Amino acid sequence: MNRRLLFLTVIMTAFCLNSCTKDSNPVSSGSIPELLPLKVGNSWTMKRTLYYPPGTFWFIDTVTFTVTSDTVIENQTWYNTTNGTYRNGPDGLYTYYSGPLLVGKYPSFPNDTFSVQGRTVTIISTNEPKKIGSNFLPCYHYLESIPSSNGFQFNTYYAPGVGWIHLEEAEGVPTKKYALTATWDLIAYQLK
Repeated sequence: MNRRLLFLTVIMTAFCLNSCTKDSNPVSSGSIPELLPLKVGNSWTMKRTLYYPPGTFWFIDTVTFTVTSDTVIENQTWYNTTNGTYRNGPDGLYTYYSGPLLVGKYPSFPNDTFSVQGRTVTIISTNEPKKIGSNFLPCYHYLESIPSSNGFQFNTYYAPGVGWIHLEEAEGVPTKKYALTATWDLIAYQLK
């Protein structure tokens, strides 16, 4: 009996070692989830909290962004949403505003940067946990600062495969480094 058990153990170990080679990658380039899953009918409902003047609570409402249709622009498929036109490219998420603009470099790594209309966006984290309901999702965290007299700053969070998770809009004011002007938090989503 012990020889049979030893034989089965050796066979199973050999099978497992053969199946798990160094080249195995559970996330191949063909299976990386999109930063913002774009399919007609997908939707994200956000709780929006506004602050006016900056840092002072004003009101809360909900806003739903929905992928309404697709279209072809410059021989590429783009998706119209109630929040603009987007597509996932090989280097990240693009919006279309008088031409394609990279708004979320993906995949990437922390401290990487990219430019949006002359402003620098820094990737703070690629796996920052954000709570959605009772779950924590690993998120890409992007920080964009807009140099101006008011010093606007945006912290945007995406969970690959889910989409928009959280956004903080802040304005530099004389008495504080930054004061919130709005937050957006995902409260529900539907993916087709």
